[in-house]
Amino acid sequence: MSTYTCPKCGNVESIRPAAKLFYTMNEVADLFEVCRMTIHREIKRGNIKAIKFGKVVRIPAQSLKKYLAAT
Repeated sequence: MSTYTCPKCGNVESIRPAAKLFYTMNEVADLFEVCRMTIHREIKRGNIKAIKFGKVVRIPAQSLKKYLAAT
């Protein structure tokens, strides 16, 4: 977390980084501490929704939240 100091008044505010909207399969595998193939299987089963842009697969953050709530 970083901070921002207002140049006019000198107030210091903490800034949280913006949440990611999409994750790669590798990022999701790292988050869940499983192999990439496990995430691939969950996508194929329909348990995790993913979006394919050409050859690139991205997993929406909302899809991960739904998956975690269901398990």
